[in-house]
Amino acid sequence: QAYWPLPWYLRQFETIGYWIEPIDTLRDCPIVFAMQDTAADCDALLSASHVPLPRGLRANVQLMMYVRRDLWQRWIHPNQE
Repeated sequence: QAYWPLPWYLRQFETIGYWIEPIDTLRDCPIVFAMQDTAADCDALLSASHVPLPRGLRANVQLMMYVRRDLWQRWIHPNQE
């Protein structure tokens, strides 16, 4: 499974879901991880709502992390209300 060890890293979170293909409700998720084979579909779905950030999962395995724009802005500008 290409996404291993992502489930291990995320095991402490109570609300986690895994999908083979992106679904519309992902727009509501604060953070979305996508493997390279679904990244283009996720880009199309999430481009207005999330900021894409390329990440490495492990050696030679890349993924995309999408952070919802409101959270991204709070992270980048923590002192602005």
